[in-house]
Order: sequence, then C-alpha cells, then structure tokens
Amino acid sequence: MGEGKDFVTLKTVNSLLEAQVNAFKSAFQMMFQDVKEELKAIKTDIGDLKNSAQFSMGQVDDLQEKVKSIEKTVNSKKQNIEDITDSLDAVESHLEYIENQSRRNNIKIMGVPEDISTEKTWDDTEDVVKKLIKEELGIEEEVEIERCHRVGDANPANRRKKGNSSNQNGGNEKPRSIVAKFAKWKTKEFILKTARNKKPQGIVFVGDFSQRTLDKRAAKIPDLIKARKEGKIAYFIMDRLIVKNKVNTKGSQNSSESEVFFKT
Repeated sequence: MGEGKDFVTLKTVNSLLEAQVNAFKSAFQMMFQDVKEELKAIKTDIGDLKNSAQFSMGQVDDLQEKVKSIEKTVNSKKQNIEDITDSLDAVESHLEYIENQSRRNNIKIMGVPEDISTEKTWDDTEDVVKKLIKEELGIEEEVEIERCHRVGDANPANRRKKGNSSNQNGGNEKPRSIVAKFAKWKTKEFILKTARNKKPQGIVFVGDFSQRTLDKRAAKIPDLIKARKEGKIAYFIMDRLIVKNKVNTKGSQNSSESEVFFKT
C-alpha cells in the first residue's frame, strides 16, 4: 500500500526534529558531566583548605579568588544547561504541534469488526468507514476521505506476541483501530459531534493526537472523572481539560458557568 506525498514529507520532518532533540540531549549530558567534574574539583579544593593551616593570608586571598572564579564558571554552566533545557522543551513542543497539525483532520475509530480476507487495501477500509458513517451515525451525505487505514500489524499472531488480548467469548482477535483522514476539518468535527450524540454500540470515534498529547490527557483523566461525578461538564480540547458547571435552565439567566483550564 503506498502512502501519500504529504505523509512521507511529514515523516522526514519528524525525523529531522527528533535528530535535533537527540543532539540537544547529548549536549545537555556532556555539559552536565563537565559541571559534575568541576564541582568535584571544588569539593577537593575546599577539603584541602580545611586540612591545612600553613596558608598565608595572601594564599588564602588567592584561593578565595579562585573559588569565586570557579563559582562564576559553575553559574555560567548552570545557565547554559537551563538554556539548553528550554530549547529542548521548545523543540519537543514544536514537534508535538506539527504532528497534531498533521492529524488535524483525522478520526480514530475503534471497535470496527475486521476481516483481513476482504479488507485488503486502503480503499476497502475506506468503504468500511463510509458504510459505518451512514449506518451507525445516520449521515447520508457522501464524505470525502483522503486516506483511511488500519493501525497496527495485520497478522493476528504478531499482535498476540505484542500483548494484544483476544476476545474471550469468540476467540477472535481484537480488531485494529482505523485512522481516517477527511478532506475537510468541518466534516471531521461534524462526524465526531454526531458520534457523541448517537453513541453507536461498541464503536468509538475520537480525535487523533500525538503520543505526547495523549500522555498529557491521560494524566488528567482522574480530574475529568471527578468533575463528571460532581455533575459538571468535562471534556478535552487537545491537552486541556475543560470543566464547566451545568447551567440551570429552570432558573434565571444569571445561572453561573465557569471554565477551568488545566494546562501543562
């Protein structure tokens, strides 16, 4: 199965950015090791000072100047480390942004039955998704899909080796998720909104995000569950958890509504 030119270009960009991140990490580690060695030397010098009573005042002054010089060097190294750390965070954030932008029109669909004997190409998977949208979501309009494919190894035996559990009732392997890229962002948003309202049995429609964003969202799941148990509206926008108080439609127009953004 071939991939689109935009997919190959994105992969190249991601590889270059990841190489830059690795370079920053390597520089950070080298600089950190230098600081450790210099701090060790300082400790040795100070120990020698304490154990010796033969230094003249002039020698003590010289050593004090040396300590001040070393402290200045250490502070400079620490600042460099902070600068590198900030640069590394900026590069990783930019990489996350680019990846999420590339997935902006994507929907990840989980729980769709899979038959590898009939679903052999991306076009076959696209037909499955279009049928699903019509039958499960009731959207009759034809949607334009740029690319559609299953995620993961097509061989069930390989998936078992990687720890993908099987269905205990029927013995069938858990179907792989589908990622569908729609031609328009508005189409993707409409489908997600419809899926949230329809709640098709056993099938889940969600946005497609980078692993870093998914990790941030996962860390906030307890806050989301807590807010919903308290009767509040809670949902994610990218890696932000938004919590709102439900408006009392029976009361006055002054019913309060608040938003809480949990940012990383």
